Amino acid sequence: MLRKILLTLCLIFTCFSVMAADYSKYSRAQLQQEYDRLIKIHSQDLANYHIFVKYMKQYFAGKQMPYSKFIQYFASGYLYTINQNYTINNYTYRHDPHVDSFSDLGELCNFIYTPDNNTNTNVDCLHFATIYAFADYNRDTLKTLVLLGTFLAIDRKDDNQLTAKERRMRAFDADFKNYNIDFNLRGNINYKALKKDYKELIYAVFKIHIVDED
Repeated sequence: MLRKILLTLCLIFTCFSVMAADYSKYSRAQLQQEYDRLIKIHSQDLANYHIFVKYMKQYFAGKQMPYSKFIQYFASGYLYTINQNYTINNYTYRHDPHVDSFSDLGELCNFIYTPDNNTNTNVDCLHFATIYAFADYNRDTLKTLVLLGTFLAIDRKDDNQLTAKERRMRAFDADFKNYNIDFNLRGNINYKALKKDYKELIYAVFKIHIVDED
């Protein structure tokens, strides 16, 4: 079911717009080798994803939620965890390099589960393809959501709990137009543009019913 939804979504959205590598030129052995390399790097991210999904199901399964609220949970409850080593100095923000290899894995697994590719791998790759689908199959959207999640996670803390780096991030949040970043800020899919299959993907993973915004 999940794989079928992902395949449909990949036909709706542009799945190969900014891929770092042209995986269509890779042999099956090369695809497997690259997957094995990346999954070792991101094994903890996979474990964290399972924890996040379990949490969301525990508290929200069967309930209704606006799409904007779901994205906030997804960004601050999961994506911020891959951005622990970001830097923020002298009006310059740089995401954790871990985010880039995470994007590589998302793109690779997305390629593996596209309609015109018959390569098979284990279910873990399907999870990363799903995560990348929530970021519109786009590196800049993923980095934007990671940044949003970092802001939201910091906002949950009291002022006396903040590190110096987190205080600089709060200043960045309040005055982001004057900061240098190395990617294009992008909005996630507008709710009104959501297709039935996208809502089905969220329900298939989290058992949450996405409803109209208030």
